Amino acid sequence: MDECLDLASCPAHAICTNTPGSHYCTCNTGFASSSGKLIPSHLLADVDECAQTPAICGPNASCMNTPGSYTCQCSPGHHPSTDGPWTFSNLHLLADVDECAQTPPICGPSASCVNTPGSYNCQCLPGHHPSTPGPWVPGTTHCTGDHPSNLPRPLTVALAHRKDKI
Repeated sequence: MDECLDLASCPAHAICTNTPGSHYCTCNTGFASSSGKLIPSHLLADVDECAQTPAICGPNASCMNTPGSYTCQCSPGHHPSTDGPWTFSNLHLLADVDECAQTPPICGPSASCVNTPGSYNCQCLPGHHPSTPGPWVPGTTHCTGDHPSNLPRPLTVALAHRKDKI
């Protein structure tokens, strides 16, 4: 007799394996028995992989538990260093995003962009200063100052030369 034909032989999130005269249940990946037993009346609980292994996603990503699994999300300023889906072996391989190379005008005119791990800094060119006090605010702060187009035009004075008659 195949006990696995009865869908109630194992709890949800478990696989039934028929054996001669009996059967056994195996938890699906990402689930564990809350009681330590695998019988139909016991529920299987989601395994929180993020809590079990806090660094599972690596130093530049955060882990989010999902039923039976987990997902990793890159920290701001980082992206997966490999194409395609993340795997257990390449989760920690996150590359820094070079915002300065990706978006050349990110700091605007009269400023230079300096890439930093996970971020970037804007610095006004000599003779310029930030338009807002405090930290640089992307999309708001820009550099103003002694840009050639802002300087007053030099006065042109025409001098008339005349000869004095003696």
